[in-house]
Amino acid sequence: MTPRFRVQSEVHRRVGNEERMRRCVAGRVQRLEVHFRPRRIEARPPSAEDLLFYKTLRELLQNMDPKYGHVVLEDLKRPQRSDFTLAVCKRVIDHIRQNTPLAFPKEVAEVYLSRKVKSDTRCWGCGYSVPAASFTACPLCGGRLGWPAYTETQEVLALSNDDDSNADGSAGAQTGYRAQE
Repeated sequence: MTPRFRVQSEVHRRVGNEERMRRCVAGRVQRLEVHFRPRRIEARPPSAEDLLFYKTLRELLQNMDPKYGHVVLEDLKRPQRSDFTLAVCKRVIDHIRQNTPLAFPKEVAEVYLSRKVKSDTRCWGCGYSVPAASFTACPLCGGRLGWPAYTETQEVLALSNDDDSNADGSAGAQTGYRAQE
């Protein structure tokens, strides 16, 4: 009888070991799943700046040639954006931050789609960003191209506007900018 009990207890021991091993492996797998599981990124609500960007982008796409607007909309569905779509978004940001014209003419779109753009320059008159080597004049206003003149013009305009409104003292206090005398 002794050998029979010994065999039985050995079988029970193996079954017990296998059960413990299963539980141990299951616990390890759970810990690994928690560690390597893709984490959910909570979407934050869009900021006021985001909403303004989306609104202005929609406005630009409505005013663009539908052929090019469709290209941008399709490209926005992809994880990687083309240079053309990035240029359209840059025009929107320029319009919001620097009050440049909100436009994307066919001529400019064709240059970006041909992938011949190495750098941009700005119009002296309106500040619109234009592919540097492709245009000799601004396609919107016909002005000369070159960023420094636009910057100087905007600074002069800002100073002259500030001086005009500072006579009553209201604009200097509102903008926080005071011209040095």
